[in-house]
Amino acid sequence: ATCLLRTPTGNWEKVQVLGPQGGGVAVRGKNDGGGGRVVATDALTELGEGPATAGAAAFYEMMGRVETCTVTTVHTDAGEPYYTVALENGASRTTEPQHVLVPKHALSAPKPAASADPFAALTGGGGGGGPLV
Repeated sequence: ATCLLRTPTGNWEKVQVLGPQGGGVAVRGKNDGGGGRVVATDALTELGEGPATAGAAAFYEMMGRVETCTVTTVHTDAGEPYYTVALENGASRTTEPQHVLVPKHALSAPKPAASADPFAALTGGGGGGGPLV
């Protein structure tokens, strides 16, 4: 099974579960040799099947980097659904389904960072989202 591993530095890493070993789980990541390594079971988040839903906490994967996000919009105006996600740093991305990883069990949605833009509430940017006046 493919899971996400929360590393000691707080980052997320995509790993392949090899099986139980000792007091933990043997996994193999992209930088591990053939043998992999043993990690604590509670450091793993199992990935689920199926599409993401609006409002759900998920993971955004791009160029080998994985970070938590919230799915803000599911777009259905193309042949295949695609998503807009809000990242923890307040940025948003519109992306294809293969870049949104859905956890098997619900996560709490990350809170986007407050915008440094003093006019964010007026312009619809940042975390304010207020109406234009």
